[in-house]
Amino acid sequence: MGSMGNCVCWLVFPVLVLLGALYAQYSFNTWKLLDVNKHVYNHYPGPCRVVEGVEFGAEKVTVLPNGLAVMTSGIRLPGRNMSWVESAGVLLFDMANPWGNVTRFQFTSNYDQTGFNPHGLAFYENPRTGRISLFLVN
Repeated sequence: MGSMGNCVCWLVFPVLVLLGALYAQYSFNTWKLLDVNKHVYNHYPGPCRVVEGVEFGAEKVTVLPNGLAVMTSGIRLPGRNMSWVESAGVLLFDMANPWGNVTRFQFTSNYDQTGFNPHGLAFYENPRTGRISLFLVN
């Protein structure tokens, strides 16, 4: 019986070593995947701050060539109670004045904004004239 117990020990030990090695590899790969050892450095100088005037978050932000940031705000999702979103709109922020606040974009036409729900935007600059066209997804 003593030799049989000795034989089982020699079979169990390699299996435990193999399982331990697999666990170590899994743990190390998970550690690398989670970027536990990652250092993040500020690549743009200056402190962060809350920009006044963006009450309901900015869903999409596009920066125009002249440094004007255009953002949509106040998206209402279908099937959700979004009564706290009073007015969705388009906000403007001048990147040349980083300590300024946002201003609300005013439509020049008689556009009915009751159902206005902007959640996407893009721009096109005409290379010949320099005119910038802004495309909004409602």
